[in-house]
Amino acid sequence: MRLSSFLFFLAPWLALAGTAHAEGSAQLSWTRGEGAETCATRAEIARRVAARLGRDPFVVRAGEDSLALEGVVDRAPGGAYRARIYAEPPACGNATCPRVVRELIGDAASCASLDGAVVLALALTIDPTALSAPVPSPPHAPEAPPPVATHPVPVRREVPAAMDPAREGLHGGFAAHGTLLGNVLPSPSFGAGLEGRLRVGSLATLSLGGLVHPEIRDGDYAFGLSAGSAGACLGTRLGSRVQVEGCGRALVGGMHAVVYRLEPTEPGQRVWVAATLGGSVALRVVGPFGVEASAFGLASLVRPRFYVSGTDATVFQVPAGGYGASLGFFARL
Repeated sequence: MRLSSFLFFLAPWLALAGTAHAEGSAQLSWTRGEGAETCATRAEIARRVAARLGRDPFVVRAGEDSLALEGVVDRAPGGAYRARIYAEPPACGNATCPRVVRELIGDAASCASLDGAVVLALALTIDPTALSAPVPSPPHAPEAPPPVATHPVPVRREVPAAMDPAREGLHGGFAAHGTLLGNVLPSPSFGAGLEGRLRVGSLATLSLGGLVHPEIRDGDYAFGLSAGSAGACLGTRLGSRVQVEGCGRALVGGMHAVVYRLEPTEPGQRVWVAATLGGSVALRVVGPFGVEASAFGLASLVRPRFYVSGTDATVFQVPAGGYGASLGFFARL
C-alpha cells in the first residue's frame, strides 16, 4: 500500500481522533475471519499499538469515555488479505453517532504487511501525534558482571611429538654424510654416503645405505670403491637434544682399478666386504633436523688384490684394517 493512499485513508480517522485527548483510552475488538488464521491476534495487535504509543491505551479507567475500535481481517476476492476497521468516537451511545469504516488491502503472500498497516492506523486513530513519535528502543541488556579474579594454574607444556627425539614406537629418518676412509684405498679418500633409518623406540636404530669413493691415483693406477651398508645402533640421550650411539655396520660392494699405462686383463669390479664398529654424536638443531659426526674402525673381510699379469708383483691389495669418519646432517620423520 502506497503512503499517499494510506494517509488519504487515515484522514477521516485523524479528524475523529482530534476530538479525543491524546492520553485517552480505547476499546478494541478484533476478529480473524476464514483464511486469515495466520494474521496477528488481538493480543499481538494491542501489544504493538502500545509499543508504538509508549503506553497501553486499552486500559479503560472507571468513568472514562473511550474510543470504540472494531477490526475484522479476512480474505478479499482474489485472495489478498483485507482488514476492515470501524471506529466510533467516545460517548456515542446511539445510532446517529458518526461511524468511520475503512478498508485496508494487503498482498496475498503474507499478512505481515497488513498487520503493520493496521497497527499504525490504530495508533494514529488513538493519538494523531504517534506518526512523529520515535519507536521505543528495546530495553538494554543487563551488563555482564565483572570478571572474578582467579589464581593462575600452572600448565605443563608437552613437547610436540614431531620435535621430541625420545618418541616411542617406530619412526623413520635419513642422513647424508661426507666420509673419510683411511687405509682402505692406496691413500686416504673422501666420498659421500646416504642412509635411510628406522628408529625402534628411543634408543635403537636400524639403517640401510650406501657410499661412493671416487678413484685415488697411485702412480700408473687409480682405485675407487662403492658399497652398500646395513647396520644397527644403540644409544642413550644426553639431555633433550644430544644423543650418543654405538654402531656396527656391514659393507658389501666393489672395488675397481683404472690403468693408465698397461692394458687391464680383467676389467671390472672386485668384491669387497668389510665390517665397521664405532660411535657417533647427534645434535638436534631445530625440529627434526640436526647434525652428527662419527668415527669408526674398519676390518676388510674380503680383500681384493690387483696385480700385473705374468708376474707375482702385487700392485695393490686392500689392507686388513682401516679407519673412517663422517660428518653430515640428519632428519627424523
